[in-house]
Amino acid sequence: MARLGVLSLVAVSKTTGVLALALLLCIIIYDATHKVITASPWLMGVCRFWVYVIAASVSLWGVNAGHLCGAALGFYVAGLSYMARGKVYADPFLTGTCSTGYAVFWRC
Repeated sequence: MARLGVLSLVAVSKTTGVLALALLLCIIIYDATHKVITASPWLMGVCRFWVYVIAASVSLWGVNAGHLCGAALGFYVAGLSYMARGKVYADPFLTGTCSTGYAVFWRC
């Protein structure tokens, strides 16, 4: 299924295909390691970021600075994932990550 998705995005453009491979790599790394490493919410956020960059790459304007709001969404997803694990209350940085990502995403 993943191969079909990547191949269909390669058919759109070479850039989109490369971005799809980056997303696939992130998904595979996340799937293989999410139960053993504590940084897995960051990997989930990176996966979400690549989804938005891929969507921007097929738009008329391509990827530009305005589409980097996907990065804010990545921070938000990482913060929410840490909150769901119950680890955010012990680390003020993680609380700030979630709220900062939320604020920046809604300003985009």
